[in-house]
Amino acid sequence: MVVNYTLAEVADRIGAKVRGDAACKVTGLNTLREASAGELSFLANPAYRQYLDSTSAAAVILHTSVADDYVGNALLTENPYLGYALATPLFDCAPIQEAGIH
Repeated sequence: MVVNYTLAEVADRIGAKVRGDAACKVTGLNTLREASAGELSFLANPAYRQYLDSTSAAAVILHTSVADDYVGNALLTENPYLGYALATPLFDCAPIQEAGIH
């Protein structure tokens, strides 16, 4: 099952502000370093700032204070790690176990 959200939909779910193309589609999550087109990433730890310029992510969840350091699509929030945590269940495609005894 392929999950597909617009940045506007994700922003609404995590309480972030969209900067860039609100209609941009995202289909999954990944690290800044490993993200590919269509994936959403985040920057919460300054140690990973080095990967921000070279990421292939469709968008990045960023703290508002570093928003000017990135030219691509972004979801701006005061707590990028929390934003990522709130976005994670949106892309969980694991089957839901039926209650009861098997």
